[in-house]
Amino acid sequence: MKNIPREAAEKGISKVLLVRREVIHLKHILTEIFHRESFNLDKVLDYVGMTYKDYLFHITNRLRKAHKISRNYDNDPNEIVNYDYKSMFKFVDLVSPHDKTLIVLDFDGVITSKQFHPLYNLCLERSKTVVCTANPEVNFNRFDKLDLPIPDELYACKGGKKKMRTIIDLAKKSDFVFYVDDEPKYL
Repeated sequence: MKNIPREAAEKGISKVLLVRREVIHLKHILTEIFHRESFNLDKVLDYVGMTYKDYLFHITNRLRKAHKISRNYDNDPNEIVNYDYKSMFKFVDLVSPHDKTLIVLDFDGVITSKQFHPLYNLCLERSKTVVCTANPEVNFNRFDKLDLPIPDELYACKGGKKKMRTIIDLAKKSDFVFYVDDEPKYL
């Protein structure tokens, strides 16, 4: 689909295209879990103390949030259709008119990596950014030592289970969540 008239955005096509993208994303997640079974959901649910009903409640709310995107969302429809979704920052920019966009970063291994520092600053510029770590000793002084600005919020959890629960809770409060971690188990 190309060359969609810009006026179509005034009629709501931008919202339709963005909702479509989010629904397809959720479909891919559910396909991996329930059809291909490439992911052991039971293990993760047991670890964080959730049931299948809790998970279905969570995924249903994500679907509901996608459909509640404001009709006033009016980005260029061609930009949405032809968008390369492999770039996190470009997608953050695409959904930035949304108030409830959140970037969640891990501390150890991500923010502590000097190569990530320019990206960290970019995260702070683009969206509300919080740090969620399984290291309870992380505090705002650590950012000063790394010569980095302070994030919007800091969640220094005691252990991986608490960290995963915090990430889930943050996702419940936000419409779009972008999570960066060097440990795949949290992703």
